[in-house]
Amino acid sequence: MRALATITALLIALGLAACGTETTDITQGEAEITKELKPAGGSFECPDEVEGGEGAKFECTAKGPGGDQVVPMTLDTEDGELAIGPQDQKQYESALTKALAP
Repeated sequence: MRALATITALLIALGLAACGTETTDITQGEAEITKELKPAGGSFECPDEVEGGEGAKFECTAKGPGGDQVVPMTLDTEDGELAIGPQDQKQYESALTKALAP
């Protein structure tokens, strides 16, 4: 059985759009999760930016040999920094397990 990469949160950069609406660039968090999944043939795809800051909800897709799995994610604060994390840890782990299944 493959070890499951459990990532509860990853630091990301906060940005503001030119129109004044707060957006958050989550590409760094997406890249870190993909880095964890790559050895098992997986990847993690999210929108480049999410509207809003802490508490914003969005969906990402875990991809792998077992197929694509939608994963509900959220922006949280960890050590005073914005971070991405799953809305539901058990659902996140289940989606990764299914996506990485041979």
